[in-house]
Amino acid sequence: MIQLTPKQWIAAGVAGAAIVTLGLVLLLRGGGGGGTNVARTGEALAAGLKGAMDATKVAGANRCARLSGHKSETMDGGDSTLVLGVIADTRGARAATLKRLEAIRKQFDEAGVELVVSLGGLATNAVDIKAVLASIAQPATRPVLALPGDREAVDQHRQAVAALAKSGANVFDGSLTRFVTSNGVSLGTFPGVAKPSQLIAGPKGCVHTRADADEFAAQLAKKSGVRVWLGYAPPRQIDKDASDVTTEGVHIGERSLTQAVRKSRARVVLHGLVDEAATGSKGASTADKPVILAAGAADSLPSLTRTNKRRTGTALVVWISSERIRWTRL
Repeated sequence: MIQLTPKQWIAAGVAGAAIVTLGLVLLLRGGGGGGTNVARTGEALAAGLKGAMDATKVAGANRCARLSGHKSETMDGGDSTLVLGVIADTRGARAATLKRLEAIRKQFDEAGVELVVSLGGLATNAVDIKAVLASIAQPATRPVLALPGDREAVDQHRQAVAALAKSGANVFDGSLTRFVTSNGVSLGTFPGVAKPSQLIAGPKGCVHTRADADEFAAQLAKKSGVRVWLGYAPPRQIDKDASDVTTEGVHIGERSLTQAVRKSRARVVLHGLVDEAATGSKGASTADKPVILAAGAADSLPSLTRTNKRRTGTALVVWISSERIRWTRL
């Protein structure tokens, strides 16, 4: 049994009350418009309450974003443009979600995707994580780079990736393989989230600190070519249509990542977490200013975007070259 001090009980109570209040507000909003996923809100509410009560346990979460012992990979490319297929936030391996992922995989094939990136939020156990990754890890020759997000316990994520690799899939663990170079593009992975209370995986999940972000940014900045920041959490932004803005107009990006992204000299930042930022079907940029995109949720359950559209099973295809960044939302 966990023994909490009076201050810890008070802190847990205040946090729990705040989460309950927020959960009720979200449920009431969702009930009227039908856009908010009530099941997902309930899941987040339960996870938040657990995080508040188990504060002393979650504090020991795995800092898997540290660079000690990290690996780098070089992948052969066909030309000067790297084509990425990006998914995040399946939130389990429901049959409908796996069916949607099969359709996404076929769209990746048609787009000529050379590397699939999973940014996290897939599932809480190795069986479901493996099922999700297996659905997009075809053909076996196409590499898949998978990061843990808020749901993945680090050990479960690594078990799933190892089992899939053993079966013949070309899959890499983004908490271990931190830099990938291909087609004149340098990709770096920054897994996890900043606050242990955000981890649905609890104390077995992946957290990162400001120091981790600064170290990672310094290493990515040294890479050649077009630099790409791959992470689950977004950096804090200021524009009203930024990728970290919720349907309520609130910026939820991590402040500690804003300066780190700038120091990394990344031209592209891809992240998960913010379903409602998955707006706009297409885009392109030739500017030096970083392109920051939310992958959207590949979950088969619907979510509401900032433009009040219901989306299900979202993914991204991103074309990256030194001349232009282009993307389309599936």
